Amino acid sequence: MPLGWLLTKAAEVAAPVLHAARTKAAAPTGRRVWAGRRRSHLEIRGVHEPGSEAAAREIEARVLAADGVRSAEVNSVLGRVVVEHDPDVVDIAELSRLISEAEHEHDLDDAVMSPRSTAHPANTEPVLRDAAALVISLAGLGYSAAASLLPVRTVPPLFPAVISLVDSVPWLRNGLERKLGRAPADSLLVLGGAVSHGLSRNPLGVFTHLCGRFCASRETLARQQAWHEWERSSVHRCDPVVVEPRPQPVPSGGRPLRLPPGPVPDPARPAGRRARGALLLAV
Repeated sequence: MPLGWLLTKAAEVAAPVLHAARTKAAAPTGRRVWAGRRRSHLEIRGVHEPGSEAAAREIEARVLAADGVRSAEVNSVLGRVVVEHDPDVVDIAELSRLISEAEHEHDLDDAVMSPRSTAHPANTEPVLRDAAALVISLAGLGYSAAASLLPVRTVPPLFPAVISLVDSVPWLRNGLERKLGRAPADSLLVLGGAVSHGLSRNPLGVFTHLCGRFCASRETLARQQAWHEWERSSVHRCDPVVVEPRPQPVPSGGRPLRLPPGPVPDPARPAGRRARGALLLAV
């Protein structure tokens, strides 16, 4: 019974990770995609910015004119185009080529993707990143147990403590995301935390980090599975209803003024200041 339960849970985790790996391998360079049986989502550069309406309409027209495509609709807020097509007639590579041609004609080759696209639940990066962190943490658990018996140098415990502090304090994490971007910051904190805990030769710290990453990976998988269920059951276009004028892109900048503190205190700020003071004293 326990063996069967473990194999079932392992299959539940392995299936979406393998699907994410196949999607990542088939995706064009520099463009996130999600491919379903009859519908695909592809990133587009620059269509989230005001003034890009002509480029969005051009991309829809080009994709819709391809053989095997039944519908194409640009979501300017997410910076993606939703394409209903026959994958045996037109594949992701051909759709990406058509989008790239339209981007080039509208001088969007160097434009950035929509910031909201980095948090899309269909992205494969979080699933692969959490899977890599789990593998590294498991290897680190074995290394820390074996290295405790050997005279080898270790990473000072200050390094994993600093990474954990930045990962858990919102204003520190937000500052790192502004410097590096959301996806690189997530990768640095997740993988850097796994490596530094493993090299610190502290089995308890490695095990604690492993449990945290396991819970985070379950949340990521559940979020992506919920997205898959929603995508399969949703209808993206409701013909023959036509809405004119179409929704316009919204600027993705921050708030013009900072929000004042609310009535509910934010415990992360004083906790982060106390943790930072403790680290400085430790140094």
